[in-house]
Order: sequence, then structure tokens, then C-alpha cells
Amino acid sequence: MQYINVSERVLQKISTWKKVWLPYVLYTSLHNPKYVYLFDCVFSSKLRNDSLSLLLSRRIEKEYLASSENIPFKFPLYPDKDCQRDVLEYLTNMYREQSLQMHQNVSFEQTDYLAVRMLGVPSAMRKLEEYFRQFSKRSPLQGILNDIQNMELEHKGIAYSLFVFDGKMTYNVIGEKLIQMKILEKYLTGGQVLEQLFP
Repeated sequence: MQYINVSERVLQKISTWKKVWLPYVLYTSLHNPKYVYLFDCVFSSKLRNDSLSLLLSRRIEKEYLASSENIPFKFPLYPDKDCQRDVLEYLTNMYREQSLQMHQNVSFEQTDYLAVRMLGVPSAMRKLEEYFRQFSKRSPLQGILNDIQNMELEHKGIAYSLFVFDGKMTYNVIGEKLIQMKILEKYLTGGQVLEQLFP
């Protein structure tokens, strides 16, 4: 079982906080072997927001990645049933389908351009505006995904990472670091997800 190592000294400081080991989809890169890459598969599934797989992704030093038959720190281990797929492959297909749908919804012909340029036809102008409006709505996450794909990441299964919760604050523990998950906190509304993680 692969997991991200944590410091015992840090755990002593947060002994009263709620803790859970969450599965991440693990990748490595041939171009940058010093790091491993973790992509969320739990919160994106629970909140039904695929973009969180990218927004909550992390790059960490490979030295923190450990492997053993059992994780040494006995905190709840969240099921990995939502993490069996290759997240990057899924996201790539999803954004490709969105792009195709966008271009199918609005088409722009050369005659429309000529009608706007030469004659100022209002209907052609509206069609042109709609085309570029939809084009500009393409998610900036598509650009992030393209950059990630250029890194040629290789799917390596699942790695567990420790999360701790203190009221409304959410932290990921990596070695001796407590990293506040500010993006995740914006999506944790009403404690619903916390109740699912800690019934």
C-alpha cells in the first residue's frame, strides 16, 4: 500500500482533530522523477464536480512517498472505489466531448463573416458574437490539462494522503507540513461532506 508519509511530531500537535486517509490517483513523470503527482478522486466524486480532480491535484517530493503492507498510523482509511480509473484519461475525454459539443451548437460560416464585414447584417453579427462568446467560455482547466499531458505522466495506481479537519479548516499533512486546503474549503458547505467521511 502506497501512502504519503507524515511526521509523528505533527500528529501529536493535532491529536484532537478529525483525521482520515484519503486515496489519490498517483502518477509519476519521466521528465521530473523527483516528484509524484496526486489527483483527487474522492471529493470530485462526492461533490459531483470533475474539475476538482485538477483543482485539488498536488505535486509533492517523491521522498514523501512510502510503501508498506499497512499504513503505520491507524486512522480511518477511506474506500478507494472512486479511484480505480485513470483520472487524466477520463478528464481528457470529458473536455474533448465538451469541445465537440461547443462547436456543434454554434457554427460559423465564411458567408456569415462576409455578411458582417461587408454588409453589417445584424443576424450574422449576433451569430458571430455567440460563436466567440462560447469559444471564450472554454474552461481554463483545459489549458492546465494540456500542460499536464505534456509532462507525460504515468498512472501508478493509488496512494493515500492524510487529511485533518479542525472545524471549518481542512489540512493535508505531508511530512511535517500542514497545508491548508483553501480551495476544498470553498466546496465544503454545511458539513455535508465531513459527515459522509466521519459518520
